[in-house]
Amino acid sequence: MDKPTKDIAEHIITRLQYDAHYRNQTPIGRVQVLFGTEKKEETLWIMRKERAPEHSVQRDITGYVREVVSSGSHHPAFGEGHTVFRDSPVGRIIMDVLGPHIYKVPKGNLVIESLNKAAFSTSAAYGQIDAINARIELAGSESRFASLVEALKKIGRLRQKEQELQEALEEQQKQIEVNLDKQAEELRNALAATRSQIKDEVASLARFRNEEIKLRDQPVLDAMQEDVKRSNLLRAG
Repeated sequence: MDKPTKDIAEHIITRLQYDAHYRNQTPIGRVQVLFGTEKKEETLWIMRKERAPEHSVQRDITGYVREVVSSGSHHPAFGEGHTVFRDSPVGRIIMDVLGPHIYKVPKGNLVIESLNKAAFSTSAAYGQIDAINARIELAGSESRFASLVEALKKIGRLRQKEQELQEALEEQQKQIEVNLDKQAEELRNALAATRSQIKDEVASLARFRNEEIKLRDQPVLDAMQEDVKRSNLLRAG
């Protein structure tokens, strides 16, 4: 489920939960459209039928209005979009294929472009409000779901697993960097120690060479120098 499809699914479930809470008629579809030359984006909820009137008028035998009786309590409208009835001209147009459509109005023709659409049924099984047998269509793709709630839960679990794996990977990379830094420091110290040994060894060899030259240049040697000379050390060059 890509992000646009997931966003649509979440909006549908939110709407169905709202209507279930207020005991409203639930929609059977959702379409996002662009209206007119200004291409104003709107969300349209598709209803199966028009809402029954919420008030009735009671008259006496003469036809005089005696009382207006409320047939139901008024509930606040859902905060997103507008309502369109399935069998209305606009409802039939926008539930057709995606793309631009021409709708005739008194002032001329109105262009309505369907960007995406969804069709579904409402289920309240086991107390869980759900959109079942759902079809969500975007430009170039179509997705079908037996249950939007279950699909969203599955995506949520996969996203959580993705986050955990990402955090584990980042932690592993940090540990690798720490270990690499430690190994690099050990190598730097070993290199410095080796260079120091090379420097000391070069200095030692230089001192030995200087002593050798001094011995060669002395015509008269003391007893210790004579022993060095006879030890064949001076024949190395």
